[in-house]
Amino acid sequence: MKAQIEIIPCKICGDKSSGIHYGGFFRRSQQSNATYSCPRQKNCVIDRTSRNRCQHCRLQKCLTVGMSRDAVKFGRMSKKQRDSLYAEVQKHRLQQQQQQQQQQQGPLLMSHPQPQQPEPRGRRAALPPIRPLLQRPH
Repeated sequence: MKAQIEIIPCKICGDKSSGIHYGGFFRRSQQSNATYSCPRQKNCVIDRTSRNRCQHCRLQKCLTVGMSRDAVKFGRMSKKQRDSLYAEVQKHRLQQQQQQQQQQQGPLLMSHPQPQQPEPRGRRAALPPIRPLLQRPH
């Protein structure tokens, strides 16, 4: 069974993205060393519906947000590379979940402060077990 990968928004156009590697447009432009020209004034809006209208502005936005030729996936990926990228996506997912929890709990904690429990003397308080970051079905 394949592991499910969370869909995260593309930083260029806002469409769905796995976050694993760059999509076809950037990869093809890097493989062919393409040069594009803008028919307008080099300030086209790039979003999900308009991204195919101007390749020049789309590529410039890719480069502006930090996409790199070195990070393009050319050809097949080894299991080690795939596992590393999967772990990176899982880390990103965990960070997003923690941010959402903090945003949701922030106003609640401010309005209803919780009493502090003293730590037991002579030993440390038991901590919950740490789950591995990378949990995939076999």
